[in-house]
Amino acid sequence: MMRKHSGFRASGWVAGAVVLGVALAGCSAPAVQVSDLERAASADDALPAAVTSDMTERVDVETVRFVGERAGFRVYLGESTDDGYCILLTGPDGTDGRVGCGGGGGGAVYNELQVEQDAFRSAADGVSPGEDWEAISENVYYREVPVETPTDD
Repeated sequence: MMRKHSGFRASGWVAGAVVLGVALAGCSAPAVQVSDLERAASADDALPAAVTSDMTERVDVETVRFVGERAGFRVYLGESTDDGYCILLTGPDGTDGRVGCGGGGGGAVYNELQVEQDAFRSAADGVSPGEDWEAISENVYYREVPVETPTDD
């Protein structure tokens, strides 16, 4: 026995699948934007000798950009080779290099590096780094972490 509207039902399913596909594509997350890394490299972006090759093995060095100075450090941001981002710090004279990389998880920009009481955090454009963070650049933030002093009990 032949069904009257089988062609109509099949085309209805196809149309429904197309609408669902378009709706899901419209709901997908936008690409992460990191303005600090979008500009062309300049001489200021070159890493000093204090940042050695073993420190940068998780960093795509071609993406590193100088973003500013804070608390006696020169601050750089770059892409990690592990789908994340890295904060690189040196002293103002290019000595004492430090690197901290965070996993990206789908390109998310979130990383924190703390040196004694100085903390640095990265965040994507338009994403809040949290309370009490001071912007160094579009994507890198700073705050001083209070040092806990022991109390006499």
